Amino acid sequence: MLLFGHLGIAIGLAYLLDKSILQRSKRRIDYRFVLLGFILPDLIDKPLSLAGIVGGRAIGHTLIFAIVVIASVAVLESRGWKSGILLGISLGIGTHLLLDTLWTNPEVLFWPALGFSFPTGGMNLDRLLHTLLTDPYVYGGEIIGMAMLIGFVANRRLYTRRGLRLFLSGQ
Repeated sequence: MLLFGHLGIAIGLAYLLDKSILQRSKRRIDYRFVLLGFILPDLIDKPLSLAGIVGGRAIGHTLIFAIVVIASVAVLESRGWKSGILLGISLGIGTHLLLDTLWTNPEVLFWPALGFSFPTGGMNLDRLLHTLLTDPYVYGGEIIGMAMLIGFVANRRLYTRRGLRLFLSGQ
């Protein structure tokens, strides 16, 4: 899945969770951290891939990375950081790993338990475009994600200066 699929589906799932289950418990999700959590694995791995060091999925796509990030945020929240950050980061990273179907790539997901090396080979734009245009999982995910993003932007009025300011300030 690509950018809009990851982003939109992560936001859509967070919104549904926020409006259904969490509303009763009075806990809120900080959507800014859902976005950060969703993009974090790629922020780490894609530059390494572009440099030809590893494939597109490496350390940022491992369970150990997710556990370390989530545990670190849990410690920070226990020391007074705003509640909702942990839930947002966890949901973002978890959604990213699920949408990338990492169970089909156990040597990455369970690294280093199954070995210390990652698949190599940098990103290939031709392959990426071919996949986007021919794989229903990818283009379907992008369409669904874009629809969810548009709905979220409209609901939160992020197209207005005030709506965007409130979102960025965490309100």
